[in-house]
Amino acid sequence: MKTIKFGNNNSYKAIIYGKEEVNKKVVNDMLKAGFNARAGLPEQRYLILNGESDDLNPLKNPYFQSETKTQKTDAKFIIVYQNGTPVGRSIALYDPLYNEYHLQYGRKPVVWLGWPEFKNREIGKKIIELTLEEAKEFKKKDASLSYLIGPGRPNEQGIVGLRIAGKFIFFMEPDNPLWYKEVFEQDGIEIDDYWTAVRYEKNDLDGWKKIIENSRKFFERAGSGVEIIQVNKKSLMQHIHGIYEVYKEAWLGEEHIHGRTLTQKEFDYMVKGLKMLVPPYWDNVYIAEENGRTIGISISLPNFNEALERINSKTASQRMRKEIFFFLKNFLGFARYKSGRVFIAGVLPGIKGLKRSAISARLTSEAINNFHKNSIYDITMSQLAVPNRDVVIPLLVAHGVDKKSLSGENYKKNIIPILTELAEKGKTSLAAVYKIPI
Repeated sequence: MKTIKFGNNNSYKAIIYGKEEVNKKVVNDMLKAGFNARAGLPEQRYLILNGESDDLNPLKNPYFQSETKTQKTDAKFIIVYQNGTPVGRSIALYDPLYNEYHLQYGRKPVVWLGWPEFKNREIGKKIIELTLEEAKEFKKKDASLSYLIGPGRPNEQGIVGLRIAGKFIFFMEPDNPLWYKEVFEQDGIEIDDYWTAVRYEKNDLDGWKKIIENSRKFFERAGSGVEIIQVNKKSLMQHIHGIYEVYKEAWLGEEHIHGRTLTQKEFDYMVKGLKMLVPPYWDNVYIAEENGRTIGISISLPNFNEALERINSKTASQRMRKEIFFFLKNFLGFARYKSGRVFIAGVLPGIKGLKRSAISARLTSEAINNFHKNSIYDITMSQLAVPNRDVVIPLLVAHGVDKKSLSGENYKKNIIPILTELAEKGKTSLAAVYKIPI
């Protein structure tokens, strides 16, 4: 543990903890730092406390325990205090498994800037500086490290970057005030790549009716031998092995930036969270089976952010108590939602061509149709890596974007301007992951 003072008259104190030094107090202060940095902002409305209490704990989150044959994951936890109150935070995350995975695609080894939160620009700039210093310490042990990149989260289910355009947030994800990007847009900091969420509201329903109808006809022609099975919360665990096999394989590929395959322990940890969040009577989970083998999955959830919009707590403790009541209400099945998210969707990479497209289209259309049956007409497809053309292009075409403007080399030239324009209309949200040379 080390302490650094900074600011006018040393008004701020940063404490840096090693992974092995993190205890309950450190986790609680990390939670409070996130809460205090967002106090009074609409971006506060997500599961900031209950959702993070385990994620931030190296003893509970298996992400901090992953390793390769030669290296183990390491982390430094940084908390900034003002008069004893936590007001900023970040984590320097060294994940050798991530680096090993991305070497095959020519991406350079990195350290992650994890979950940065800050009350003002001065704190934000200092947090980036301190996290970069810790990244340089990691480089002394692994000389191949080239960049500090982020923002990220200390798990492989929440790498959404920093929102830089858009009027809505990624449903059920931590978000940031748009002014955060001013802190990252400094000399020497570049954008590594982009993520997006694509949103469909009630006035887009006619378009989706056509998509649903066409996808079923397409599936009948090209999806021969494949069965689409609807799964509910009770039967979810019966299919969990097949879901893991798809999850493990479907996100392999150069286009799936900033992620890697989950280990079994990490997947089990994610499922534990899903079991807590999925309402008892929720049935918007689908799997595609062929000859008894799971080859595609679609898991959609209601948007829990909206249930927290009325939680205007002055302290983190008050917020925690109110979130407990939210979970109880959700568990008992009394909560009603107006918006939702396609959380996970994918098909095994071995499935190619029209068959792959047919399965993907059918899984997505069934999820959207189910949302509509549950009177949910505000839906996002979140955490979409912009280089993933096969997914992004059809979703934008459904919003009326000319497919020719995204074909071939036009994609790289036009995709960010198109997403930015749609963001101003509330149809997309655009996030960036930044990189800083170590």
